[in-house]
Amino acid sequence: MAKFNMGARAFIRKPNDFDRYNQVIDQMIEQGLAYRCYCSKERLENLRNYRKLIRKKPRYDRHCLHEHNHSADEPHVVRFKNPT
Repeated sequence: MAKFNMGARAFIRKPNDFDRYNQVIDQMIEQGLAYRCYCSKERLENLRNYRKLIRKKPRYDRHCLHEHNHSADEPHVVRFKNPT
């Protein structure tokens, strides 16, 4: 960490950091750089198993990229909108 001129406490998250993280996440979603994913653990597991079965690299299929039938209050993860 000395290389980056940071102290040992530089990576300790503070409770007020989460407000900033949420601001950045909301901004990325608004800019189209990220999106909310509401897929269940079971769906993701099935997708992974299927991709392995057909001998392809397991990866997310962007199922929730254009789906907007959920509210932001429902449990979700935020995915980066990476090029395919």
